[in-house]
Amino acid sequence: MVMTKLLLLCFLSIFCFALTSHAATYVVGDTSGWDISSDIDSWASSKTFNVGDVLLFQYSSSHSVNEVRKESFETCSTTNILRKFSNVKYDSYIVK
Repeated sequence: MVMTKLLLLCFLSIFCFALTSHAATYVVGDTSGWDISSDIDSWASSKTFNVGDVLLFQYSSSHSVNEVRKESFETCSTTNILRKFSNVKYDSYIVK
């Protein structure tokens, strides 16, 4: 009887966690996309990002996106690029 209750409690816990852990996909900049003219700060301020969410960057094929560490972003430095995305119309990044 105790084992049955424990199994039921485990199942319900896992089920509740699964229901609340939906990852969302966000198109960065919405319809404006990832563009220098987009107001990304305003766009981001209206969102709540969670671990597992996907950020989808859409941009013209003549542009690229560089993934950098926070320090490089804050100093606007592209000398330590982690990943570079180019010659495509979109890229995605999973929030960690």
